Amino acid sequence: MTGLMPASYSILTAALAFIAMPFLRLWSAVAGGETAASLRERLGDLPGGLPRGAIVVHAASVGEVTALAPFFRALTAPGGGRRPVVLSLMTPAGRRRARDLYPFPVIQAPLDAPAPVRRWLDRAVPAVLVIVETELWPVWLRAAAARGPVVWVNGRISDRSWPLYRLIRPLMAGVLSRLSLLAVISERDRRRAIALGARPNRVRVTGNLKVDALIPAAPPLGIPTGAWLVAGSTRPGEEEAVLAAFTRVRARVPRARLCLAPRHLARAPAVERLVRAAGFTVHRRSTGGAGRADCLLLDTHGELAAMYRRARVAFVGGTLAPVGGHNVLEPALAGAPVVFGPYTANVREHAAGLVRAGGGFRVRDPRDLGARLTALMAAPRTARAAGGRARRWVRAQQGVAPRVVALLRRGGWA
Repeated sequence: MTGLMPASYSILTAALAFIAMPFLRLWSAVAGGETAASLRERLGDLPGGLPRGAIVVHAASVGEVTALAPFFRALTAPGGGRRPVVLSLMTPAGRRRARDLYPFPVIQAPLDAPAPVRRWLDRAVPAVLVIVETELWPVWLRAAAARGPVVWVNGRISDRSWPLYRLIRPLMAGVLSRLSLLAVISERDRRRAIALGARPNRVRVTGNLKVDALIPAAPPLGIPTGAWLVAGSTRPGEEEAVLAAFTRVRARVPRARLCLAPRHLARAPAVERLVRAAGFTVHRRSTGGAGRADCLLLDTHGELAAMYRRARVAFVGGTLAPVGGHNVLEPALAGAPVVFGPYTANVREHAAGLVRAGGGFRVRDPRDLGARLTALMAAPRTARAAGGRARRWVRAQQGVAPRVVALLRRGGWA
């Protein structure tokens, strides 16, 4: 059974690729431009001039590409960087972002089928293939590991992926057992990787590279200081809970103001109606400044991290709604105490770490949210002390990129 599932997967992908190949070739010929180039590269036809013996780093898309900046700085720092670097991406958006950020050649990853993978490896000839986060493609990685070292960095096995990976354990074991190094985010990821077939002596817990990519935001322009409650990345159902909590806050802190930042800006009109229905005045940030309204609706891109700099207390959304949580590190780095609900699967280690440090507060439900926000908003000294603890905890987690690069150099791969 252990060998049957990987073999069956290879046969299936080979058959699908054989059937699809003429259509993909035709599409690339008709499409032209970047689409054609991407398709050709996914079929294994990489451009000429790529450096041989490079460190080929593969990331899925925009988020991973951006988070890799500290890793590349450590990798190419003076005294290191003996090998050239090539970036492999899965999406066109990630490819464009990588070209904007880095001087390295950027290529597309191959389709996970034997023929495209073989052509891709023949042309790329990596000295080491470094896979970021959860891009575990069985055919590609097994073939690459047969030719040289394959390393998994920022490795994470999410709660969502874990049941599927257990179901296909023979296939996963065929990949993970061949990896030369697994630099995973947390102890939970280490245990899961070993349970799926990774060799225990090759698994290291190094932390999350995304923490290194955090940079303190500058304070927002045109936003006065004051008793701000900032609710970021909120999801449907959470705004009502925040508004009910803000009603309680106002009873204790009459000068308090609320900033609501829905996760998806297309919901701004609906959120504005909710604010008015709750009896509060509202000002849209897109119209300029902060206005004098009870609630500032952050309906602009890229300002939430800056707005956290004004927060006396921050609530992070996707945690009262069963989403799994959004970024709890940005408000913590800004020095705000961070409040979140029970659903934190996506940010489990960070949420737990903030709670342990005394800079994060988990609430059970909307009623509990109101009590916690009111207590913190009404006690500015307590809130400042908790925010300081949150900031110190985040800073203590940084330094992941040098640790990962040190492991690569110890293995002779960088």
